[in-house]
Amino acid sequence: MNFYMFILFLSNIRKSQNSQTLIRRQSLARGARAAYGMAEDVDPLAFLLELNLTCAAREKAGEKITPPGLPVPASERASFITDDCIQPPEDW
Repeated sequence: MNFYMFILFLSNIRKSQNSQTLIRRQSLARGARAAYGMAEDVDPLAFLLELNLTCAAREKAGEKITPPGLPVPASERASFITDDCIQPPEDW
């Protein structure tokens, strides 16, 4: 394979990876929109700001909201937490 063919081969791989990445990102975006009940034509930042303001107003009014984190009873949370993550050095 000559140099030109090699460069062409690499550029085709890059294009296919980029298109796969795009497909994955679009799939992830569709899933997130579905989870939040967000239409395709809605600006995500505006939607999330409105959602945040709505939750803040409900919380201020004394209504119960689902906070960030695991929506499970506190007694069950320990089964979702592990210590097998990267830890900072002890001298930090």
